Amino acid sequence: MAIVKVMAMAMVMTVTMTMLAACSGDEGLSPPPATQVVGQDLPEASETTAVPLDELQAAATAYHRLVVELLGALQTNTTRFTDAVRRGDLSAARELYPAMREPWEMIEPVVEGLPVSATAIDGLSEDFALAEADPGFTGFHALEYFLWAQGSTGNGSLVIEPGEMTNGAATLIEEAAQTKVVGLEDRYSHTDLAMLDANVRGARHVFDLVETMLRSVDVSLADTIAASFAEVGEALDPYRGDDSFVSGDDSFVSYDEVTEADRNHLKTSMAQLAEALARLTGSLGLEVEG
Repeated sequence: MAIVKVMAMAMVMTVTMTMLAACSGDEGLSPPPATQVVGQDLPEASETTAVPLDELQAAATAYHRLVVELLGALQTNTTRFTDAVRRGDLSAARELYPAMREPWEMIEPVVEGLPVSATAIDGLSEDFALAEADPGFTGFHALEYFLWAQGSTGNGSLVIEPGEMTNGAATLIEEAAQTKVVGLEDRYSHTDLAMLDANVRGARHVFDLVETMLRSVDVSLADTIAASFAEVGEALDPYRGDDSFVSGDDSFVSYDEVTEADRNHLKTSMAQLAEALARLTGSLGLEVEG
């Protein structure tokens, strides 16, 4: 499967900027404490202090407000840019590129204090061993490279092979059984059930698309997979509720409310589903490269 980097990077940039904007609120990117200017420890007030500390603090607080505003603009402009990339509108993407970068350039005095890698967002090709071909070359300048040097938004270049789709569904469920069912992945939010349900629905969609074809060659496996999906659904049903985390049209209680016995049952059901799905690709006569 060939995934064009520009589309993937644009989406990653949108997510990154959204996270930065979310971290810039009152409880996220906090103003500097009263005894500190951004990026610099201040001495105790003394006769040699050229400017009163409270005035310096006021300036730092004002700058903090500006950074918060610019992070919001960064999120908005990145979303607009990504929308143009998804449409395959090269002209619009080129036009929006400077506006996307400008807020970042304005906050560069403090980017090292942000919870992201500045190199990943604004790194140049020479920062990476393989230059433009390096997988780590992402962010603004990688997008710039594709838009101008390659003259492409990459639209329409996402190729999904049938075997990769079916094999991916099995791999997804296997991974979910190993991480989500044990409460490892969403250890802070305890939204494991909602995320697990999303994984199951994603894999089920793949199965739905090929079920008729599978039944023409292996009815038994089709029945097994369908029954396994049903069993996982039954394991999740007791924990669906209205006052909880939402997944699709359903909602789920916090994972710390799931009993140990039910966790084990869910893990077993997920493992059985993963095992059945692992046979899907071969039964359809498909192969997966690499």
